[in-house]
Amino acid sequence: MYELEAVGLALGVAAAVLFPIVAVTVHARRDRHRNRKAGARRTDKIRL
Repeated sequence: MYELEAVGLALGVAAAVLFPIVAVTVHARRDRHRNRKAGARRTDKIRL
């Protein structure tokens, strides 16, 4: 029980830390190459 909780907590923390970093870097790269609105629409469709 405790081991599973620890693993879940670790994954949750890792996701919480990594997700914003990845999102920011991906958006930064897209904004350089393409129009912001087009990139935002594409990412929204992919995420949903």
